[in-house]
Amino acid sequence: MSLNSQNMSPEEKKDLIIQVAKVIKRQNSSETYPYYHDFINICSAYGLDEYAFNMEILPNAYSQVPKVINSGPHCVIFGERCFTTEQMGLVFFNHPSKSEIYMKDDAFFRKDIREIEDADKSMELLEVFNSETLIDRRYLKFVYHLNKNLPYRVETFYAENIDALITKGFDDVTFYNLILKEFLQGYIHIWLEQTDLENFAKLKQHDSYHDFLTFIYAVNKNYPFYVNTQTFKTPQELVVFCQQDPAFRPALHKSLTNGNIQIWLHGIGKQDWYDEYLKLSTYINNLADYSDNEKLALRIQALQHVADPALSLPYLNASVKKIDFINIEGARPVISVFNLTCDNIGYVKARLSLRNTVNDNSLQPESITLSNTVIDFNSFEGKTVASVTVEVNPLHFVKDKQYSFEISIATLYQAITIPVTVTVVFPKKEYAIYLAKYAAFGAVFFLLIRAIDEKITDRQDFYPEIPTFAGIYNSFEDFYWKYIIVFIIMLCGLILSFRLIKKLEKL
Repeated sequence: MSLNSQNMSPEEKKDLIIQVAKVIKRQNSSETYPYYHDFINICSAYGLDEYAFNMEILPNAYSQVPKVINSGPHCVIFGERCFTTEQMGLVFFNHPSKSEIYMKDDAFFRKDIREIEDADKSMELLEVFNSETLIDRRYLKFVYHLNKNLPYRVETFYAENIDALITKGFDDVTFYNLILKEFLQGYIHIWLEQTDLENFAKLKQHDSYHDFLTFIYAVNKNYPFYVNTQTFKTPQELVVFCQQDPAFRPALHKSLTNGNIQIWLHGIGKQDWYDEYLKLSTYINNLADYSDNEKLALRIQALQHVADPALSLPYLNASVKKIDFINIEGARPVISVFNLTCDNIGYVKARLSLRNTVNDNSLQPESITLSNTVIDFNSFEGKTVASVTVEVNPLHFVKDKQYSFEISIATLYQAITIPVTVTVVFPKKEYAIYLAKYAAFGAVFFLLIRAIDEKITDRQDFYPEIPTFAGIYNSFEDFYWKYIIVFIIMLCGLILSFRLIKKLEKL
C-alpha cells in the first residue's frame, strides 16, 4: 500500500517526518529499532502500512538526522558501543534497570569514560555523577547531563519538552497526577536544570501543589485548570459550569478554600481579578453571623462576579410596595402577608427589621411585629420564596391617629424598604357585640346564682316581692349560713369567669 495523498496532506506528512526524525536521533540512528511501532496509531489513521512507512517516511526522516559517529575510540556499556557521551546517555536512558546497578558507585563509569574523553572532561563528568547520592536522582541528572536531547519519560510516554509533558497532563487527569508526583520528588527540576535553563528559571520551589501550579502557569498561562477531573480553559467557563451544575459547587468550594483558584488567576495574568477577589474574600471572611458554608457560597459568588460582571447577583423582589392597615378596629390583632422572591441563581441572606419613622416612644415592641427577621435564600436548595407576616395589635395604638413604619430588608447586594401605615379606630361593631355577649353571660350567671340560692334555702319565691330591711334581716337570721355558701359560690364564679374571659380574649 502506498501513501494516499487524499488521506494525508503535505503538512501532515512533513510533521510526521519531523516526529520520526526525533525518535531516530534519540535512538542514535539505530537501524534495528522498530520505528513504525512507535507511530502505528498515526499510520493506521492514514492507511499507511509498515512497508509504505519504511519507503516514504523513514528515509526522509533519516535525512534530517545528523550522521552518528560510529568509529574510533569507544566503550561498551550493556553490550552497546558508545563513541560519545551522548551515546552513553542514550544507553543509560534505554536501560534504566541496568543503570541502577551501574550507578551505585563511580567505579564502572571511571573506567568507561577514559575510553572516549580526556582527563578534564572525565573529571567534570565524575563531579556531576557524585553530586547526587540518591540513585534515582543521580540517574536523571547524569543521563540528561550526558545527552540533553533525550525526552522526559513518564511510564510509557515520552515528552520532548516541558510543554508536551504538561499538555499531556491536561489530556488525562491520571497522567496529570503522575506529573505532579514527579514534580514533588524533584525529578522535573533535575531534568530542566540539565536541558532547559529558560523554564528551569521559572521553577522556584517544588515542595507543594501550589508550587506546581505556579510553575505550570509560568510556563504557559494558557493552560487550562483542573477542578477535580474537570478542566476549564477560562475562569468564565468555570463560573458558567458551576451555575449550571449545583453538584459541582463542593469541588469548587474546596479549590477556593485551598487557594488553588487564586494561584490560577495570578498565574494567567488576571492580577486585577486576583486583587478584586482577594478584597471581596477578606470582606466575606470578616462577616459576622455567617456560617463557614455560607461564607464559601458568598466567595463563589464573588468569584463569579469578578470573572463575569454581567452575571446577575441574587437580588430579591417583594410582592408589595407598601402595606396599609387603615381604619382597623382596635379589638384584636390584624395581619398582612407578603412574599420575598429570589429570582436569580445563587445564595443570599436577608435581614428584616421594623422602624418607627415618627419615633413614637410610647409604642411597645409588640405593637407591630414581623414573623421573620432572618431569611436564607438558596436557589441550589430550592429556597427561592419566603412569606413574611406583619402583625399589628390595635390595643397598643391611640385611636384615630396615623402611625408610620418602615420594613427594611437588607442583603449584601441590595436594600428594600416597604412603608407601613397604621390607623386604628374605635371598634363600634366589636364593642356592641361584646356588650351584648357579656350582658347575656352576666344575666345567665346571676340567674344561676339565684337558682342555687333557691335550692339551698328551700324557698319557692323565685321572684319575691320587693324586700324590706326587716324582711332581709329576718330571712338572713333564718338562713345566714346558707347565704354565706351562696355568696362564696358567687364570688368564686366571678373570679373564675374573669380569668376565663381574660384568657379567651387574650387580655
